[in-house]
Amino acid sequence: MCGKTPDLLWLEERGNEVVGVELSEIAVVAFFEENDIQYEVIDGPLRHYRATDRSISLYCGDYFEFREGSFDAHYDRGAYVAMPPDVRPDYAKHTRSLLTGAASQLVITVEYDQGVCDGPPYSIGPAEAAIHWPRLRRYAWVDDTENAPPKFLEAGLDKMHEVVWLADQD
Repeated sequence: MCGKTPDLLWLEERGNEVVGVELSEIAVVAFFEENDIQYEVIDGPLRHYRATDRSISLYCGDYFEFREGSFDAHYDRGAYVAMPPDVRPDYAKHTRSLLTGAASQLVITVEYDQGVCDGPPYSIGPAEAAIHWPRLRRYAWVDDTENAPPKFLEAGLDKMHEVVWLADQD
């Protein structure tokens, strides 16, 4: 679900060991090739693409089958909001199972009137976020209507907020 976002590079350039999971092998290979990063492939339950000279690893396959390690940070820019409502509880539970107890978390969601147009991306309100991510607190929100998907604007959506959630620091 990490796709080939440049956020992976940004995070790694700031000293983080970056691990992502993506369903599409095309996106994983494109990430490494478009950024001219040499990598090796390691077979396993999920195919592991590991940069040979950088701290970036991408796993290719079903996120719910990913079980590699215990992480001290979690960044979600678009996976949670892409999940239909019936999958989000399992996604959040699985993600929490991969984190250390004091893991830093940053999750970005969107809020809008789903009566005008339905996702993805899906609107996530504060009550739902609190159920799935009890350690997260709303940190900031901005009007992001101008960046709403075209189908939303064509349907008449006039307000969309991007919301940043951060974990309470222990």
